[in-house]
Amino acid sequence: MRSPRELDPLERLIPEIHAVNHAWKLARSWYGDDASITSNLRQAKNALQRRLLTLYPEAVRVEATPEEGPDIVGLVLTRPVGGHTDAAHMLLKHVPSPVHVEELA
Repeated sequence: MRSPRELDPLERLIPEIHAVNHAWKLARSWYGDDASITSNLRQAKNALQRRLLTLYPEAVRVEATPEEGPDIVGLVLTRPVGGHTDAAHMLLKHVPSPVHVEELA
């Protein structure tokens, strides 16, 4: 396994998104949705996901996720990165324009 310094930026970004997503979920379960730590982690996750969508549009598809709700989309990677096939879910309102959301057939 290569050290973090040897990884390309995308290979560093995807695990970072997952780590912050995990921390956000823990904070939400421990402290609730209204706690400042929960809010800050959610904002950090959204910022990382927007960076992914803006800098690497060819590496990710935004898919509707009806099972998660009408306002939540999944970020699906076009190829696995560091063992990950996705970059978590996000609220549709945080997806930067003009990113296209693919509807599930």
